[in-house]
Amino acid sequence: MPAVGDLVRGMARLLLGGDRSAWDRALLMPHYAAAGMPLLSSGQVMHFSQLYLTRRCQLFDHGSAAANVAAYQQATPPVLSECYHSLRGVPVHLVAGLHDGVIPPVNIKAHHEAMKAAGVDVSYREFDYGHMDFTFSAKEELGYYISSLLSRK
Repeated sequence: MPAVGDLVRGMARLLLGGDRSAWDRALLMPHYAAAGMPLLSSGQVMHFSQLYLTRRCQLFDHGSAAANVAAYQQATPPVLSECYHSLRGVPVHLVAGLHDGVIPPVNIKAHHEAMKAAGVDVSYREFDYGHMDFTFSAKEELGYYISSLLSRK
């Protein structure tokens, strides 16, 4: 049934901004089984909608100042870019997929620039990958890159 795979790939590419990952193969992996781990929880959907509506990369908004204080010790959810200063002294390596329709490179570049501005030791590298290629079908190029980072002193 190759046509079904082509259909799933085409639909995923359409829905995910041109992402060219092998979503049809990924959906056949055991960790995508409905009885095992769900693909998306209602909490994740709520958080994604908050991110979209606020246009800020922030932690989950629990809906009230009291609930946020209980979770974060502040009335509003922390905005990640405002916390980058705490990463000083920790090497951070960001990677982006040129064909990633889920998290486009422009988003990763924005975090890279914000981290640099906060004084974080950060690097950035792009790969000719779609979103799932980083986990499902990582190629040798990515493995070599990670190995080179881990071998640094």
